[in-house]
Amino acid sequence: MSEQQSQFHRAAEVQTHNGSKYLQRLCKHFAHRVTAKWSEHQGNVNFAEGTCTLWSDARSLKMVCRADSEQELAEIVDTLDRHFIRFAKAEAPNLVWHSQSLR
Repeated sequence: MSEQQSQFHRAAEVQTHNGSKYLQRLCKHFAHRVTAKWSEHQGNVNFAEGTCTLWSDARSLKMVCRADSEQELAEIVDTLDRHFIRFAKAEAPNLVWHSQSLR
């Protein structure tokens, strides 16, 4: 599946000074089961259901997930939600998903 072919996408942005830390931690964690590539400020995770691209800067973490169906997209978003909440529990930032793309 390529990003251009994906019909469904959801984006989230969270205000945090730890965006790079969370990006790297999420990608490293997912790399144990699926293909994931990342650097300090950008990452990409290829789930069976679709993809999630992550970007970080000094003030935020942004995520855009794409899939070929609403159900597959919901599975990816749920996975990101659960893991992000667990990894960022000390900071407890607010992660809100939107239908429009951030980037």
